[in-house]
Amino acid sequence: MFTTLILLACLHGDPAQCREFPAELPEDAGMSACSVFGQQVAAAWQAVHPAYTIAAIRCRFGPPERAS
Repeated sequence: MFTTLILLACLHGDPAQCREFPAELPEDAGMSACSVFGQQVAAAWQAVHPAYTIAAIRCRFGPPERAS
């Protein structure tokens, strides 16, 4: 079963502009792995997206939602 790590990130220059970003985890990662490695994944994401500040991290069951 898929588990998705969701990062809520806000722009440094406009903290009111926040959005959710799904972060990729291995397909076989469960909720425990998401919780354990979520901070590491968030730190790696933050390094690639310096314009954002991570406001929250959460895990949910299911694959990442696709934008339509």
